Amino acid sequence: MRMKTHTFTFMLVTSLLGLTGCQELSDKDTARIKAEIEASVNQASKDWEEFPKSLDRPRLLKYYAANYSGVKDGANETLKDLEKSFDDLAEEIKLGSAIGISYKITELNIQPFTERLALLTYQDETKVGQGGALRRDIKANCSTLVRKEGETWLVFHEHCSTRQGMTNLAQFQQPLGCSVVGNTRSSIYHMPGGQFYGQMQFSPDAICFKSEEDARGHGYRPSQQ
Repeated sequence: MRMKTHTFTFMLVTSLLGLTGCQELSDKDTARIKAEIEASVNQASKDWEEFPKSLDRPRLLKYYAANYSGVKDGANETLKDLEKSFDDLAEEIKLGSAIGISYKITELNIQPFTERLALLTYQDETKVGQGGALRRDIKANCSTLVRKEGETWLVFHEHCSTRQGMTNLAQFQQPLGCSVVGNTRSSIYHMPGGQFYGQMQFSPDAICFKSEEDARGHGYRPSQQ
């Protein structure tokens, strides 16, 4: 996946350079561009970590071009998809979910091509916690194309692939209609309002039941907390 990602991105860069024309950058210009982009990346990371408190979607979307397109683990993504994911997370937080986010960009490499076009490669490390439990822990390899519009560097295309062996704990999230969640390790089931109900919604040991009768029928007993 990583090789395919870089190959596709290289082809796209080559095409863009053919359209815009390649210009030779001085060392001073290259250093300036790298500093501008790195500052933008650092600020974007801070804005993302502060989102659970700010719930400010425009503050995150300002880093993306209007014609943004991406591929995440083979799935296409548009700006509307990003907007929806931010809205869904904000709604979850408004409903009372205690969510925290840790976001880091590591091994960042910036390769300017022109005054207004550059390629970024990096590792995206995202952790999302909820109610004291780790809900998502992802490390991905990314290749991202950015262009400068006015004085701002915007992401207009990116490819990211989750690193082999990493786990997206969100895959264990139960449907919203799951009113009874059981713990397969303890054979205890949890109801809304219970101390561990929210945490169990995202546990790899979770199992969803239609009702308390269904849970008891499978040998589960109710939580006392």
